[in-house]
Amino acid sequence: MRERIRTAGTLFRIGLAAGRSTPGDRLRWWGLFGAALTVALVALATVATLATYEGRESRADARGAMVTFGKNATLLYREGADTVGGRPVSLVFVHPLTAEAPVPAGVARWPAPGGVLLSPELVDKGVGEGVLTRYGRFTGTVTTDGLVTPSERIAYIRVAQAPPEDDPRWMRAADFGSSGGATGEMADQRSVGFPLQELWALTGLPALALAVVAARVGSRTRDRRSGLLQALGGTWRHRMVVNIGEAVIPSALGTLAGFVPYALASVRDLRLVPTGYLLDHRDLWAAWPTAGGAAVLSLLAVLGIVVGTHRVHRDGRSTRPASSASRVPAWRLYVCGAGVALILGSQYLERQAQLVVFNTGTVVMWAFLSSLVAVLTRRLGSWLAANGRRRGHAGRLIGGRWTHAHPGVIVRLALAMVIGIGIVAQMQVWTSRLGTQSQAALATHERIKDTVIEVNTGGMTAPQADRFRAALPPGSALLTRTFHDPGPPKAPLDISRGLLS
Repeated sequence: MRERIRTAGTLFRIGLAAGRSTPGDRLRWWGLFGAALTVALVALATVATLATYEGRESRADARGAMVTFGKNATLLYREGADTVGGRPVSLVFVHPLTAEAPVPAGVARWPAPGGVLLSPELVDKGVGEGVLTRYGRFTGTVTTDGLVTPSERIAYIRVAQAPPEDDPRWMRAADFGSSGGATGEMADQRSVGFPLQELWALTGLPALALAVVAARVGSRTRDRRSGLLQALGGTWRHRMVVNIGEAVIPSALGTLAGFVPYALASVRDLRLVPTGYLLDHRDLWAAWPTAGGAAVLSLLAVLGIVVGTHRVHRDGRSTRPASSASRVPAWRLYVCGAGVALILGSQYLERQAQLVVFNTGTVVMWAFLSSLVAVLTRRLGSWLAANGRRRGHAGRLIGGRWTHAHPGVIVRLALAMVIGIGIVAQMQVWTSRLGTQSQAALATHERIKDTVIEVNTGGMTAPQADRFRAALPPGSALLTRTFHDPGPPKAPLDISRGLLS
């Protein structure tokens, strides 16, 4: 055992020395650093997403209204919506029925009739639009315990007068807690699988591809060294120790650098600039053990890629490392084609399945795209060599044979460009899809503005309705809707006899 440990230490030091003296070591060092950084960022972003969703759900459960149809109701409750600064605002109207009416999380006590409690983000962003007086008399703010996120815009409004008993918009609530309904941002939250799909399809797979490319930088010298160790009787464990020693320093430093954003976001709320979303640092702080494990796994994944991309033949016929010049199995090409088919066919599926199928096809295509590029590169090299031989062009002949024998160089260069272009294309596709819906919503808002008011005129007489119509300001449009009472239900029609005859 002691001899094995001494041998492993010697091989590890050989790897450390090789990382400083191998041709192209600086390029590979920074490549592995960047690959480990991106893989760690994706892994920690996954942890942050899961922790954020868990925190959102726990805080939303603490403020959900528990609707009741019995006599134990303690307050009347209804929801509304508004827009401030082009972003939605959740409005919660309440009317306590008893002096001991419960309050949701984040609210110490209900304000006096006509009073309003606003979230800090709504106060900060809506002062210029008069939110302090728009809904009533501003009396305080909602604490972060009652907000799904620090950037949520929500207002609790205690109405000045008791609502009519026959108003169907009002619900009777007994308490607030985990059995209540979703409010605010949680009303239309999608499952955590959707952001994770986008994260790994658009970022995770390219990060792993970058790790593969970085691991194979300057691989000719490394392949010769692996072949030498094989010839001297070294096993895959000996080669693994050398390869890990060569790659562990840049990979470890890249992983530590990737941990910095998570560490900052766990001690203070950070705003995601493109969306304005505020990450709650409490969620990320609670997930520190999971984040540490994810960082370690990301480092092991990068080192595993380094070891896995420097294998040698084990059939005893050759000590040469495996390379892209070997024949590519046909099934890889078929799988790549299946991925393309999934991408093209996703648009004809139901909307709920489109995103899943599209992302699955993208992952499959990118995973096996290198095999297709290797086949095309070898055929291109063969064609160039044959063309150069026919035309007596020595440079074309040599270049074609070199390309046929070393397609890996072209594969790595082409994949970097193709995946980069693919990421930009996917972002453009999904942005355009969301942009179409956003443009339609903006066009509707420009047409009707925010002056739509719903009035229940069940108790109005015809003269009162005429006076109301005449009192509307110029340019107003009135849309009326009349409900007719069908009267008592008629006797049910017995169709069983006709069906059985």
